[in-house]
Amino acid sequence: MALGVWGLGQVGLAVALWYAFLDAPVKNHVVDSYWGSWVIIFGLLIGFEGGLFLVWPTSYYGTSLSLDFAYGVAAASLTGPYGLYEVCIFFLMFTMWFFPVSSGYDPVVSIFGGDLVIDKITWFIVAIVDLGINSFMSLWFTPDVKKYRDAIKALEEAEE
Repeated sequence: MALGVWGLGQVGLAVALWYAFLDAPVKNHVVDSYWGSWVIIFGLLIGFEGGLFLVWPTSYYGTSLSLDFAYGVAAASLTGPYGLYEVCIFFLMFTMWFFPVSSGYDPVVSIFGGDLVIDKITWFIVAIVDLGINSFMSLWFTPDVKKYRDAIKALEEAEE
């Protein structure tokens, strides 16, 4: 249940991320490396955490087949803490700090009154904290999903 509730929050964050960073460049036909660094994070949030949110309701009422799917999504979400999240953070750091002009990082309006350094630090920390919590959730709860799936499978086999 914790993964499903967390997934719901991450879908909400992904929608906010879309409107904060990704929507305007698409409308203006300006897609660059900076946009790409955020679209990768958006895809991971929707793919992994959104997938966990989608299978959450069926995990309590479905058969072991729905739990196989839930475990598959939970196991796939483990690729985040074991490499994908680190790549996202590196790519975001690369586009915001090392080569901001050539990568396309040029915020027109900063939410912090035009201070771009605070803007960079804030969004970078938000990304690190969110992906860190996602890593914790995946690492902590995926074994529980497997145990629950195995227990339901054992009960189904005992009934047959």
